[in-house]
Amino acid sequence: EAGEQVGVEITIGNAGNAPLSWDADLTLRDVPDVEPWGFEQSLGVGEIIEDNVVGGVVYVDNHLFVSAGGGDPNMVHVMDMNGNLRDAFPQFGDSRDGMEDMSWDGELIWGTEDDMVYGFTTEGDVVESWEGPFNLAKYVAWDSDREVLWIAYTTSNIAGYNRQGERIIENDLPRGENRIYGLTYWAEDPDGHPLYILTRRVNDDTGYIYKMNPDDGDMLF
Repeated sequence: EAGEQVGVEITIGNAGNAPLSWDADLTLRDVPDVEPWGFEQSLGVGEIIEDNVVGGVVYVDNHLFVSAGGGDPNMVHVMDMNGNLRDAFPQFGDSRDGMEDMSWDGELIWGTEDDMVYGFTTEGDVVESWEGPFNLAKYVAWDSDREVLWIAYTTSNIAGYNRQGERIIENDLPRGENRIYGLTYWAEDPDGHPLYILTRRVNDDTGYIYKMNPDDGDMLF
């Protein structure tokens, strides 16, 4: 259940004459009827940080990093999975709304604000900063398979850059008729469509999620 923990002991033996290679995967046990996209858990971060302009959220080392845009200065808040605040540090630009999206590449957190893209440590130190592909570069996702930062604006296609700010994907990924309101990447997507796109349609306030295969731009609803 949400919020609970369980400890499991494992023993690995090797009766052979060479090193044993092994790995472990987290799987759902004894719950065969779990439906994909079922609601699991929520955390009211706006109330916790006393700020209702919540932008991006990333999960790093059992902590949530939350960017908020209603302060002076705008902050990145760090909390544990129970919602307890552990740290905070100022954001880097001077826009009113701050960073509206963030992504983690295993070394740096990446955030987008106005026309800038920032790569920074979990302590809040900027390592990379460069001008993005749009006047407003709002959304970002790290593609661990291609080592690409996918960057988009609400009404733009999706552009591919490396960590140094060089455009390395020649053709942008098409957004179709959707307006983009968030990006994320799940390398283990079972359908081979690991780029997830939070969208809304024109004249429709309902949120929809599409997932895309970055190799050919094919999208699944």
